[in-house]
Amino acid sequence: QGSGGAPRRDSVEAVRVSKDHEVSGTAVDWALSQKVERSSAKFILVALANCSTAAGGSSPSIDEICSATGQNRKTVMNGIRWLVEKGFLCKERANTGRPGRAYQYQIRYY
Repeated sequence: QGSGGAPRRDSVEAVRVSKDHEVSGTAVDWALSQKVERSSAKFILVALANCSTAAGGSSPSIDEICSATGQNRKTVMNGIRWLVEKGFLCKERANTGRPGRAYQYQIRYY
């Protein structure tokens, strides 16, 4: 956050969940079955999987993931970075029309 508690605008991040699954339960079951070495990262993966819907997924913000997992922003960002490195998430550039960096992450499950 910037001064005065205002949200930072220099780095906008969102998470997109694949829409290939009929209900979020399928994605959650997949996330729970994965061997993720870091418990904080696994919790993030499960929280992201829980956001998926039959209508096309969702895009929770980093702050929403923090709220859902009870983790701070740095832990969530590090967890997402680790999940990308290990192949659980795919990082894509987002076109938001806003200044600054914006990325979306898609769960990579089969």
